[in-house]
Amino acid sequence: MLRLTQLDGQPFLLNPDCLVMVESTPDTLLRLSNGEKWLVKESAALVEAQFLEYKQRIYALFQAPQGPA
Repeated sequence: MLRLTQLDGQPFLLNPDCLVMVESTPDTLLRLSNGEKWLVKESAALVEAQFLEYKQRIYALFQAPQGPA
């Protein structure tokens, strides 16, 4: 999950798999797969970094060595 902050200061968690696009307008605008748009305090670069970190953690789970069958 991505830890983000709405412009009013409310923190929330976002499922990164719902993220379609991140724009700097100059506020950071997130476009989700369901058509919703969210403005957040975090920069687009920070959202990208969190997204990549999340995906790396997920992919690492599938790369972990498997024990004996």
